Amino acid sequence: MPIPSTFLPDFTANFIDNGKLLLTQRIGGGAYGVVYRAVDTTSPPNNLKEYAVKCMLKADPECPRALAQHREIMMHKRVSCHKNVIALHRVIEDGRYFFFVMDLCLTGDLFEAIMGRKVYENNTNLVKQAFIQIIDAVEACHRKSVFHRDLKPDNILVSSDGSQVWLTDFGLSTTATMSSEFCIGTPNYMSPECVGNEHSRNAYLSRRNDVWSLGVILFIMITRRNPWELARFDNALFRQFLYDDDFFLRGSISMEANKLLRRILAYDPLQRISLAKMRDEIKKIGSFFAGEHPAEADITSITPSSLPSSVASLAPVHRVSSRSDIDVFVIGSMSKASSGSRYSTTPPSSIFCLGDSDSDWESEGPITPETHPAQPAIDVPDLDGKDIGLTSLRDLRESLRELNLVA
Repeated sequence: MPIPSTFLPDFTANFIDNGKLLLTQRIGGGAYGVVYRAVDTTSPPNNLKEYAVKCMLKADPECPRALAQHREIMMHKRVSCHKNVIALHRVIEDGRYFFFVMDLCLTGDLFEAIMGRKVYENNTNLVKQAFIQIIDAVEACHRKSVFHRDLKPDNILVSSDGSQVWLTDFGLSTTATMSSEFCIGTPNYMSPECVGNEHSRNAYLSRRNDVWSLGVILFIMITRRNPWELARFDNALFRQFLYDDDFFLRGSISMEANKLLRRILAYDPLQRISLAKMRDEIKKIGSFFAGEHPAEADITSITPSSLPSSVASLAPVHRVSSRSDIDVFVIGSMSKASSGSRYSTTPPSSIFCLGDSDSDWESEGPITPETHPAQPAIDVPDLDGKDIGLTSLRDLRESLRELNLVA
């Protein structure tokens, strides 16, 4: 089945927003959208303003994808004011397309900083500086009842030196404290309860699922490897992690970093460390690395012949265009992840929680007995606060019927 972004035309050198924005260059893209560099034509020639503009094909107003698109807009808008979140300035509707006008970052994402430029290698202070900002961004989202559910290096933009970070891509976010969608996100970063088939539950804690993802991100920042392909008992690496408290120490990780990672990646979600405590513990870390200068062979030069014959599918770490192949941590070397694609299911059956209360926001409710989720029979609420050029889904349906616009 073709993915939606394949239906998008090339908008390079086209104007949008009544000629106010000129799309000058395609700079990225994914399953559901393409990102362009854009110039504000109303800005002074000697001080041109530039933006990133994400183009998405509008979903049929009657299908679940339309709800997901409006949910992304609502979630991103709500948290845009935080300094470590890429700001969503406005959303433009033009015929069959949405255009998200956002802050422009041309220095790449955290994946490239870790795997390509290797800016965090053996640099505890820089890991601390960047990771605390990631915690700050996620905590700010949680305080606004926004749970990301797809935290990974690809969705975190960074400055050229890796010292500043900005969270982006809220396409799978939710306001539901308890998520009833399973296998949503990117497999390597999903918590065991999000994977779902080994838990007799109909929902999991959205906040604690994000905490788990942060643990995997931190591990990758330190080791440039992924700890496992999927957090399930039938994955040999994950099983070793569960049964061996020192498993991570074989990957050039310090004792204190290992201790913290095990608190972040606690199998029981209720035992996972809170974001506030995680920040405090990160600040206390003396070094994330087992040695100041670990042998290069420990990171990049292990070959299959140097490993036990029981370990298969070994490959060096490298960047792939699909973003699906961060290599997986194996004792002494690395094993290729077989799948890293982003999964998603139908919209959640939970009612949207729109409050911004900060009181007791780290407390969690009980796990409910197993039921079967149903499609919500509600519209996405109108956007609160300032107008960003989008009305409710109900109004959108009516306008589409009246205008009958085509590309």
